[in-house]
Amino acid sequence: MLSWALLVLALSSVASAEQARVLRIGYQKSSALLLAKLDGQLEQAFRQRGIKVEWREFTSGPPLLQGIANAALDVGEVGDAPGVFAQASGAALQYIAYAKPSPGSIGLVVKSGSPIRTLKELAGKRVGVAEGSSAHYFLLKALGSAGIAYKDIKPVFLQPPEGRAAFEAGSIDAWAVWDPFLAAAELGSGQGSKGRLLASGDGLVPFYGFYLASKKFLDESPDLVAPLLAQLEQLEARAKADVGKTAQTIATQLGIPIEVARLYESRKQRYGAKPLTAEVIKSQQELADLFFAQGLIKRSVVVNEYVWSPRAP
Repeated sequence: MLSWALLVLALSSVASAEQARVLRIGYQKSSALLLAKLDGQLEQAFRQRGIKVEWREFTSGPPLLQGIANAALDVGEVGDAPGVFAQASGAALQYIAYAKPSPGSIGLVVKSGSPIRTLKELAGKRVGVAEGSSAHYFLLKALGSAGIAYKDIKPVFLQPPEGRAAFEAGSIDAWAVWDPFLAAAELGSGQGSKGRLLASGDGLVPFYGFYLASKKFLDESPDLVAPLLAQLEQLEARAKADVGKTAQTIATQLGIPIEVARLYESRKQRYGAKPLTAEVIKSQQELADLFFAQGLIKRSVVVNEYVWSPRAP
């Protein structure tokens, strides 16, 4: 009888383990999800539901979305462009929310001693950018505002860590990137010389953040979306209540100078997690249409087809 009891207990334990639920989240150093990971309240809220949260860091949006497309992740936050690139390639990803615009958090930087003073002078120059990223879209808009065609520059596709090295080495003439990499380049942290901001996203791009999830996750765990977005909505109040403390936390966790973290956090507005509005969808559609017109994606994307709506109970 004892052996039967032990067998039943063992089988019960196996069943419980199989039923354990996990929420896998991808984040970037520029994402509000980093702070959500650090303050622990999101994990605690899901732990109370019997759900484990797993985190994975990425250097930019495109590889993060690749992780979701490959079923290695459930959800993550990226900028405006990566979702369109992924959807154009056939990835089964859907928008579940957006974060507020933060146009001052993205820009084009040159070295302080560079002879380049205007966007027009980028013609023929080597410009570093992460392919398929928000900076890629920003670069197109910045060039267009100055009457420069994309084909007139020499894009050099680099992820942010490689972009910073190339910028410091002088192997690129300008760098399109987002915070905290932009702030670090401007302030010249470490041994690097200070950079000069040639243009920011102000007046060019809204620089929204977007939360995307795999279709598989949304089909199997739609009940996790609302509590996740509720936690992310609450994050802004905690982060902005003491910007200095938030900056110190970021500096400590990322190993960056405090002045870089202060600049980064002081201009960051990309918080919140709200259902996509008609205005936001229109903005994304303009992005998708521009990338298609430039031949950077191989098929057109109808953004509204990728906006998730919760099923009626």
